[in-house]
Amino acid sequence: MTAPVRFDAAMITCPTDIVRAPAERVWERLIDPARLGWVDARLMEAPARHLAVGDRLVFAASLGLRVSWVVLAMEPLRSLDLDIGLPFGMANRQTIVLSPMDPESCRVTFN
Repeated sequence: MTAPVRFDAAMITCPTDIVRAPAERVWERLIDPARLGWVDARLMEAPARHLAVGDRLVFAASLGLRVSWVVLAMEPLRSLDLDIGLPFGMANRQTIVLSPMDPESCRVTFN
């Protein structure tokens, strides 16, 4: 008899890029639901103000699937921790870190 395949291994990725914008401008795009146009989904539910710990956002992704974000922690101008609920019961803990490079650019890391 063959043993069942286990899928409990974590996958860790850490994409990073340099953005030619001050950390303050990038931070504003992360915490203002009205400015989440960079997310590839339609915003369905969100607070009508900047994000705070405990806030929940819901997006309509492709094929009518829903994705949710819950803000777990934030350090202004530095990091945003999200619990991301994906279709089919999948979940992802995402931390977005901003690292200023100079007055006009910053490194953005997703992990």
